[in-house]
Amino acid sequence: MSMSNASTCGNLYWCVKTTMSKDGEIYLHADSVRFTSTGDVVFSNAPNPAKGDTEPTPMLALASGHWTALYAASTLDGHAVAVEHWKGEVVEPKEGSTKRDRAAKRRQALLH
Repeated sequence: MSMSNASTCGNLYWCVKTTMSKDGEIYLHADSVRFTSTGDVVFSNAPNPAKGDTEPTPMLALASGHWTALYAASTLDGHAVAVEHWKGEVVEPKEGSTKRDRAAKRRQALLH
């Protein structure tokens, strides 16, 4: 499985809190995020004129009720970049999957 990166998927890094992931979080690269009138969330990359793109390409969409929070995340440790204190943001890790482990994997992927 290959990891996404800013050069192919978007320049911003996001975390979405969701029950659709075993650890309760999905991390992704996207240039923009928008919310539909029904509460869905859509992450997209910017159009690439060199490839003939004229519209943003959706990278991930989650239906209303399938996500609870999202934030711009640090590529170093996955924490919210604009929040100084958020009690409860760091959920008890499930065995073998900590934020530190995931951050180390992301850093390795960014270096390759």
